[in-house]
Amino acid sequence: MIKNFLKIALHGFLANKLFSFINVFGLAVGLASAILIGLYVVDELSYDRFHPDHERVYRVMRDIYPRADFGGLYMATVPPVAAEQLREDYPEIEAIGRAMPNSGLLGCGDRVFYENSMLYADPALLDILHFEWLAGDPATALDSIDAIVLTEGLARKYFGNEDPVGEVLTYENRMELTVTGMIRDLPSNTHLRATALRPIAMILSLMPETTRTDWGGNMMHTYFRLAPGSDIEALSATFPAFIDRHMPPIAGRGLASEFTGISAMKIGAIRLQSTRQNEMSEPGSMATVLALAIVALGIVLIACGNFMNLSTAQSIRRGKEVGIRKTIGAERKHLVGQFLGESLSMALLATVIAMVLVEIMLPAFNGFTGKALSFEVMGDGRLQLALATLVLVVGIVAGSYPAFYLSAFKPSQVLMRRMTFGLRDVVFRNLLVVLQFSISIALVIATAVVVLQMRYVRNLDLGFNGEQVLMLSGSGTYGLTSRWETLREELLRLPGVAGVSASSLEPGMENLNDIPVRVQGAPETMGNVFSTMFVDYDFFETYKVDVLAGRSFTQDFPADRLPPVLAPEMEGNFILNASAARAFGWTPEQAIDQLFESGITGSFRIRGRIVGVVDDSKFESLRYNVEPLLFLLGQQGQWPNPVFRAASVRLSGNDINGTLAAIDQAWKKMIPEFPVSRHFLSENFEALYQDDTRLGQMFSSFAGLAILVACLGLFGLATFNAQRRTKEIGVRKVMGGSVLSIVLLLTNDFSRLVLLSNLIAWPIAYFAMNRWLQNFAYRIDLTPVIFIGSGLIALCIAWVTV
Repeated sequence: MIKNFLKIALHGFLANKLFSFINVFGLAVGLASAILIGLYVVDELSYDRFHPDHERVYRVMRDIYPRADFGGLYMATVPPVAAEQLREDYPEIEAIGRAMPNSGLLGCGDRVFYENSMLYADPALLDILHFEWLAGDPATALDSIDAIVLTEGLARKYFGNEDPVGEVLTYENRMELTVTGMIRDLPSNTHLRATALRPIAMILSLMPETTRTDWGGNMMHTYFRLAPGSDIEALSATFPAFIDRHMPPIAGRGLASEFTGISAMKIGAIRLQSTRQNEMSEPGSMATVLALAIVALGIVLIACGNFMNLSTAQSIRRGKEVGIRKTIGAERKHLVGQFLGESLSMALLATVIAMVLVEIMLPAFNGFTGKALSFEVMGDGRLQLALATLVLVVGIVAGSYPAFYLSAFKPSQVLMRRMTFGLRDVVFRNLLVVLQFSISIALVIATAVVVLQMRYVRNLDLGFNGEQVLMLSGSGTYGLTSRWETLREELLRLPGVAGVSASSLEPGMENLNDIPVRVQGAPETMGNVFSTMFVDYDFFETYKVDVLAGRSFTQDFPADRLPPVLAPEMEGNFILNASAARAFGWTPEQAIDQLFESGITGSFRIRGRIVGVVDDSKFESLRYNVEPLLFLLGQQGQWPNPVFRAASVRLSGNDINGTLAAIDQAWKKMIPEFPVSRHFLSENFEALYQDDTRLGQMFSSFAGLAILVACLGLFGLATFNAQRRTKEIGVRKVMGGSVLSIVLLLTNDFSRLVLLSNLIAWPIAYFAMNRWLQNFAYRIDLTPVIFIGSGLIALCIAWVTV
């Protein structure tokens, strides 16, 4: 019987080559798309699940509730002292360890490179998190402050295939580090970014006492493992009392817990659920993962819909077969089994083709997702099970309706040619077409919104001019070094340079230097906390930022500038952005000459006058509103004092390559111990929206595939209708009907279905994309043009297909 079923299935496949091709190829494209998205989704959901006991590993984070009128400040990090105090207060915490990102110049002989992904780490962190050791002893590897543990990739970079343990690297050309271990490169599915580990005792030894012991500086990523059976909810409920035990009351605000707090997040949730500042790596988005999972399901449903539609549409052709087999005694269950078997065979064939397509498309898919996904079917039992399940589900879903529909035919009606399509049959096929195009149109709308939002972000007036601004990055420890002033003058003499300045961080980077501010004499309530940026002379002129009131920093007023060494009490003047002035209820003119102060009692305090108010500049991501920003005129110093880490060089546009070469020469002449590291500022802002740009690329790609699969089904139905109505078309032409009138006859029904699809897709797409746009403080409006245009595109594609 099975052999007979296979013969019949093969005969049916060969007898209807066009429809069989549409079914199989449509399923294959749909399944390939679903497999690619599935690989992406599984990778996103797997982040940090490889750590032992990851269900009991958490990260503790800092919450600062009031922040002027600009909401709270929620950080991924806590002060250094938090780990020690948590360890002492909570016996249910088995282990707790800290990590802090570190960058700097590493060298071995003539191999000298800037490394931006090193980590200072507590020895306890090696027990909490999983690191695969290839050499060295994890129990002692971080005992010495001059120790360094390399990942395998970094070890090969400096030492080739030699055993790196015991070898020496120079750090920042001043300190020798001994390699005490080598670990496997961290997998890509972790939020940690580490190519080397250094003992956290090293950085702690350089910190002032107040930074190590108070709750002012949030710089440590802190992880802890709970004892088995402990309840994180119960533990978190005691955090306010913990804060009040270890922090003094805030003047004018009452208990410290009314102002600040800590919270915990499971390590496996960080990638997709964190919206915190100061993350070690850019977080993902659960909304994006869910959206892509829905897209994958939608494309598979479109492909299954094609199969159902074409199978039921061809039912008359197979009706005689069903009638004869029933007449000679075939039971309905046998017919159902045959048709489901044919469906499963097609699903299996489509899956094999889909696997080939995945292998072909995977390199390009990895290219624009930035991942390194692999598709190794033979060595992955879970993947094999997933593919087998996919074949069964798709085969049964796609073949169930045709199987039960065809097997229900009555022999007498079929053999006497009385079988006709009922209203229910037509409605079902029409519903499938509507479903297919609803999904396709929604994807087209999503693609259009993402593309238009990214274009809006790139063309928005940022309040400063970053065109042709070259960034020179200084050493991670020493910044632009003590020779910055000399280098600045050297750069200004170059013919292709229009302006030079420096700052404590680059525009486009996250600014986490938040300092309490107040009018002099006001209570130290910490009610206003402003982001702070140390800048050099000509910063606003280099970036062409408008001064709304007062003046810029200038060498004509020596009192503007802070001293080179941080002290408990300092004098220096301030420039505010417009948002900072508004936070105090001032117009730009009213803010000028106000006596102002910033800082924390016991650590440092800066007093001076507000000498200028500048326009709001969108130096950070457009996901957020412009926040109050305070500018201080610093000067080059040594960490942890105000230090310039980035130089901004505006190019005039004449002979860019020659100017870049001259800048390199000037750097080598002034700061020969550090290699030049430069890039254009525009790259920083491109990186801010890289994930959104990739999302747009994925949506556009899969929207195109969804439309392709839907159109294959539409092409098949239109072909079937044309064949079924051959006599009618002949009569119409004999009676004088034009080609155009016949084409309109065939397209009218489908046009109505596509128009109906728009009415379903529009509200769904509006709700989904409106939610996505809420991630941006500056965003486009969802105008009717986007929806009508997407609907017209789908309609035109349907017309061309038919």
